[in-house]
Amino acid sequence: MWRVISRDEISPIELADKGISQKTAYIIREENGYPKAEIHAFRHLVQGLDAEVPTVKVRIRGEKGELIRQKDMSGKKYFWSGCSPYRQIIYDLLRENEVNFKITSIDEICDYIVNEKKHLEDNYENRGMIKKLVIAMTNAAQVMTSFGNYKSGGEPLPLRRKVREVEEGFDPDIAEIFDFVKRKGAASVADISEHMFVELKWMKRRSRLNDCLSEMQEKGVLSLIAKGVYEVHQPLEPIA
Repeated sequence: MWRVISRDEISPIELADKGISQKTAYIIREENGYPKAEIHAFRHLVQGLDAEVPTVKVRIRGEKGELIRQKDMSGKKYFWSGCSPYRQIIYDLLRENEVNFKITSIDEICDYIVNEKKHLEDNYENRGMIKKLVIAMTNAAQVMTSFGNYKSGGEPLPLRRKVREVEEGFDPDIAEIFDFVKRKGAASVADISEHMFVELKWMKRRSRLNDCLSEMQEKGVLSLIAKGVYEVHQPLEPIA
């Protein structure tokens, strides 16, 4: 396997600040835990070799005290455990727009999720869910509002570990349930609940899980093989 390591003179904090390059890191090839080859860490080689990239712990001070946030160094976007992936989508959009000196309306947030990234189907219910989530994030100081527009708040998201790479065209909740059931071969509602509510902390409402399971069953993605027990029936298709 190929793995990225920082140069001896580069600290983890410097690597997080400066990013991966031939000046900050090497790519090494390991066999049975021993290094066999070493090359400079050019970005295209890191991606082409699918090299394992370090995750750096970054301390962030928020209104509720200091949090440790994991910062991935690959340049890819991931969903993390700790809070809803939709909170992560909204927060990242607002941060990105702020860097580009843009303000963001609630309709632009909805359009971004349902039309541009296609994480949800474009309907009244899903847009309502997004708007309620923005209000919840505002109440949690993760989002701030001014004259009907939004920006990221002073409280960072409580992210813990990487879960999955961001894929456009898929509902991340449904994609994670699909992969979880597929990995286990079959999974009960209790198993899925434990994974989504406790292990990942992606969900807070039982109704959201029920909606996901019902949608997957209606589309033939999951099938019931016993009371409250599901298995994968057919592949998950992207949202058109």
